Amino acid sequence: MPQYVLDPEVIQDCMWNIVDARVHRHYPGYLCVKRLAERDGYTQNLDFEYDAFFDTFFKIRDYADPYFVPFSRLCLITSGRGITS
Repeated sequence: MPQYVLDPEVIQDCMWNIVDARVHRHYPGYLCVKRLAERDGYTQNLDFEYDAFFDTFFKIRDYADPYFVPFSRLCLITSGRGITS
């Protein structure tokens, strides 16, 4: 079985690439719907398990502001990296 070793610096760089991308903040929700459609084999009446999706892919802690929201202006403000328009 392959073993993966994550380099925190590489992960951080990847996350900043996502933050810096000009992508709508609801894009992760779109990805969830696409994932469900592929998994279930249909695109009508999908049960969008919003909380479970964000818990799986974006939850970073169990207290205040528990989710990382990479496609938001707030993320850029709180990171100290500034905002580019």
